Amino acid sequence: MSPERRFLDLLEDIPVGLFVSRPDGTILAANKTLASILRCPNREILLRCKATDFYEDPRDREKFLNILRSRGVVQGFEARLRCFNGQVIYAALSARYYRQEDEEVLSGIIQDLTTLAKARKELAQSEEKFRLITETAPEAIFGFDLKKKIIFWNPSAEKLFGFRTEEVMEKEWPSLLLEDPQADESFVCGRPVELRLKRKTGETFVGEIFFSPTAEIEEEKVTFAFVRDITWRKELEREWAQKEKIEALKLMARGFLHDFNNLFFLLKGQLEMASLHPEKAPLIIERLKEISGRLENLLEGLALFAGLKAAAKQPVEIVPLLQEITRLVLYGSQIECIMDSPAEELIVWGDKSQLAQLFQNLVINARQALQDAGKMEIRIRKVGREEASSLGLESRDFVEIMIKDYGPGIPKERLARIFEPYFSTKEEGTGLGLAIASEVVKSHHGYIKVTSEEGSYTAFWIYLPLWSPS
Repeated sequence: MSPERRFLDLLEDIPVGLFVSRPDGTILAANKTLASILRCPNREILLRCKATDFYEDPRDREKFLNILRSRGVVQGFEARLRCFNGQVIYAALSARYYRQEDEEVLSGIIQDLTTLAKARKELAQSEEKFRLITETAPEAIFGFDLKKKIIFWNPSAEKLFGFRTEEVMEKEWPSLLLEDPQADESFVCGRPVELRLKRKTGETFVGEIFFSPTAEIEEEKVTFAFVRDITWRKELEREWAQKEKIEALKLMARGFLHDFNNLFFLLKGQLEMASLHPEKAPLIIERLKEISGRLENLLEGLALFAGLKAAAKQPVEIVPLLQEITRLVLYGSQIECIMDSPAEELIVWGDKSQLAQLFQNLVINARQALQDAGKMEIRIRKVGREEASSLGLESRDFVEIMIKDYGPGIPKERLARIFEPYFSTKEEGTGLGLAIASEVVKSHHGYIKVTSEEGSYTAFWIYLPLWSPS
C-alpha cells in the first residue's frame, strides 16, 4: 500500500469529521467519522445531503459563510446541528475557503461538542447553585489556597468581619482574621474549632470555624472555611457554668460544714480527754495531728474550688511523681499494681502539690474500690498531635495517664455525676476526692474522663499538655 493510500485510510478514521463542500451546501467529500457524527447510516447517504440541511438555525450557516469569505478561514465556530435522525448536537466547525478551477470550495473539520456542551451547562448550573448558596448563606464563607491566601469571600463574611471582597483577596487569612496568627496550626479538617477572631475594626470575638477537605478547582487546591460568631453562646455557657459552680459551692458548703462540725467535735472531745487524762497526752497529740491533717485537706479542697489557692507552677516530671504517690498510697495493701511507663521524660507545666493530690485521690479511689486486695493497672504514655485530634483534644502533645482498678465498677446511672462535689459511690466516701481531681485537671488545661463496667473495672483517663523548654 502506498503512503498516500495509508494517509487517506487514516483520514477515514480520525476522531473528527472531515468535509469538502461548496457554498451552496453541496457536499463533495466526507470521511466516515463525519457520517457517524451526523448520524447518517453511511457516507453515501451523507453525500446526497446538503450541508445547509444540517443547521438548526439557518442564520448560523450565513454567519459562518460571511466570516469565511471575509477572513478566508474560520476556527471553532460553534453551532447547533440537526442530525440525519433528528437529534440536535453541538458542534465546532473549522474551515478554509479557497477557489479551485474557478469554483468556490470549503474544506474543514467538524467536532462533536455535545458532551462538552453538556458538561459546560452542568458546570454553569453548579456554579450558579454555589453562588446562590454562598451568597445567601448566613455563615461567613471564605476560600483559601495552599499558601493560605484568600481567593473567595462571600457577603456574610463581609458582614461578619467588615472587610469588602477586594480588601481581602490574595491576603493571608491567618494574619488578617486571627487574633493569634499562629493558632491556625491546630486546625483539623472536618472538625469545628473555636478561636478568637478579629474584625476590620480590631474588635475580637469568639468564632467557630469548620474547614472543608481541600478540593481541586480549576487546577488550584482550595479549602473552604465556614465561620460563625458564637460569642453569645460562649456567654450563655459562662453564665451556666457560673450558675452550676454556685450550686456546687452551695452543696459543697453544706458538706464542708458537716465535715467541719464532725472534726470540731472530735477535736473538742480530744481536748476534754486531755484535761481529764493528762497521762494519755502522747496518744491524744497523735490523734490531734491526724484531725488537723484532715482539717487541712478539707480547707485545701475548699480553697481549690473557690479559686483562692494560687498555683505555683513549674516543670513537673510525671512518671517519678506518680510512681512515688502510688508506692505511698498502696503501702500495706495486698494490691498488685502493674505500671507501664516510657523511659522518656514526660514533663508538664503545673503545680506539683496539686498534681500529687490529683494522683493521690485517684489511687486512693482505686485502693478503696479494691478493698486493699486485688489488681490495678497504671499506664503512662505520650499522645502526639494527630492522635490527640482524633480523640477530640487540641492538636498538641499530651501525656495520657490511665489509672484502672479491676474492682466492682460503677453503675451507669452514677457515672455522669462522678465528679460532682460531695457525690460518692461509696458509703464511707466524702465525695470530694474525684471533684478535686477534676478541678486540678481543669486548672492545668487538661481533660479527664471515666469508663466503667459494673462487676469488671473502673478506669480514669487523664490528659495533660506536655511542656518542653523550647
